[in-house]
Amino acid sequence: MGQSEKPSPPLTDEQKCRFSLLKNVRYHEDREGHFAWINRALDLFVLVSGLGTVVALSDLLPPWAQVDGRWIAAATSIVGAIQLVFALSRREALHADLRRRFLALLADLEDDNVKNTARRMRALFGDEPPTFHAVDKLAYNAAMTALDRPAAYQIVVTPWQRLLRNWRRYEGVPFPRREDVPRKT
Repeated sequence: MGQSEKPSPPLTDEQKCRFSLLKNVRYHEDREGHFAWINRALDLFVLVSGLGTVVALSDLLPPWAQVDGRWIAAATSIVGAIQLVFALSRREALHADLRRRFLALLADLEDDNVKNTARRMRALFGDEPPTFHAVDKLAYNAAMTALDRPAAYQIVVTPWQRLLRNWRRYEGVPFPRREDVPRKT
């Protein structure tokens, strides 16, 4: 579907509910992927550095490549502690669970159960961790695209906000709509 540039009719209650569900699915998909990537990278580091400790202690490396095994062991311990303290795998699982729950509501959404679905969706909001606003705005844009809404109503997310979206919450930072940003001529 291409995005319309002409004004669109107002959304129906069913479309509003579908929009919100799509936005939440996309939000939790992004957050889940973020934590999955970091968790896998740290797992790989722990595994490789654990092997590196064995190699460093066994003097199998040439002299120019030898590293004191204590440093590698310390780095491995620190990364392992970070994984435990920040519970990255639990955060990944939380977002995966929320994504699945929003998807289940989306699959059940029909014209005759909009109010019930919207109520169940609002109940899920209490299980959500604090919002990362740049991720939320990108999810909003994805939902707008999915419903073929006008591109002018999408929200501008700068390249830096996009890059740091899962690291900084951007609490209180304004995100203008495309139509509100002056065009460069």
